[in-house]
Amino acid sequence: MSHNNTVKLTDCLWVRGDMIDVARGVASERRTLRELGVKIEALKNHLDQEGLSRLRQIAWKSDDHIVLARLLPAELKVLYPIFKDRRNFSILVHDWWITPYWYTRHARYILYNNYTAIVVRKKLAPFAQFRSVPFLQLPDIYRWYFSAMLAVRLGTLAALPLLESWNWWRRQTEAIRPEQLIFMPYAVREEDVPFQETEIKYDFSSLGGTNGIWYMRDPFASSYFTGANLYADRRRFADLIMACNGDPFQVYDVRTEDRFVPWEEYCQITRQSRFTLATGGWHHSAVPKFLESACLGTPMIGRALPFEFPWLDQCLFPLDPVSTTRHNIRATLDEAQSVYPKLRENCLNLRAQLLRLYSFENLLQMAQAQIDGKPVPGGYLTPAASVQGANQTPGIGAL
Repeated sequence: MSHNNTVKLTDCLWVRGDMIDVARGVASERRTLRELGVKIEALKNHLDQEGLSRLRQIAWKSDDHIVLARLLPAELKVLYPIFKDRRNFSILVHDWWITPYWYTRHARYILYNNYTAIVVRKKLAPFAQFRSVPFLQLPDIYRWYFSAMLAVRLGTLAALPLLESWNWWRRQTEAIRPEQLIFMPYAVREEDVPFQETEIKYDFSSLGGTNGIWYMRDPFASSYFTGANLYADRRRFADLIMACNGDPFQVYDVRTEDRFVPWEEYCQITRQSRFTLATGGWHHSAVPKFLESACLGTPMIGRALPFEFPWLDQCLFPLDPVSTTRHNIRATLDEAQSVYPKLRENCLNLRAQLLRLYSFENLLQMAQAQIDGKPVPGGYLTPAASVQGANQTPGIGAL
């Protein structure tokens, strides 16, 4: 951090969590930072006492501005004793609604992978619509975490009005500084999404999770959504499409696998599909799958995002969560197949431009420009984002 109190991201010390950084797409961020000569320290997990000790010494012996990135809530909790007095940090968040509020309250800058976070934090739109999210839904795949969150939901229902009153107070007492809110989308790297001509094996595939269940820590995401399935729309679409498997379509559903699908296989199945299912859930999260699928040359079927990926309508066949039913799903899938050649062509034509726009180095420069007071360039946000008060320059780099 320079003497004029201006944060320069490439001069900061980045503290990153290994638990998330092992993911293929996210790991490219660390590689890019190293290539740029940025200082990085890693935390293995929340039990990494050696790493914590090392970070404590580094943090207190240096006045470098620190960027916290890809850290789980449990890891941020054990880092709190280091930063509660030191401060002088910024934070990069993806699932921002589960981030401990102290960090977003005291960070110099908050770098958001999802632009919806900025819209919500400016109080221009809700996190999600209550009427859309199921009040209670059993997970369709057993995992201890999903079962635990279901128990939390059932156990806290009576306390939710009190929790929401507390959240209301916390929202009112936070002075929102728009210049603090930095948009830094998910990145994609060419070697992580290798394109190759592949024989089509599936008409449709569903490769994403259908249980979006979290504990809400940020007061701008209502506690009423704790334990609720925010991916219920994706789950419904997956069920409807899977019901057509074998008659007349060939469908792949990752839920039938009792294993973790490796990244190379994930890419291969995506390339083998005419369409792959993609939605951002009821909270409109800009998940990396949108970028990955487009760059792999595979059109998507699902729901677009209101504020991000203005190019997505060229690569996605839209499904309406209300009007799409078991009575019309076959006709809908037939219609999707009829426009597949054009959507496929669009994906291939956009690949090079998407790889450039969403390279981590480019996004790092874009975030730095916002810190320096410049707007988000065109090509990243939809017209609706401008209506919601986006700090955006139209046309620059637009697709």
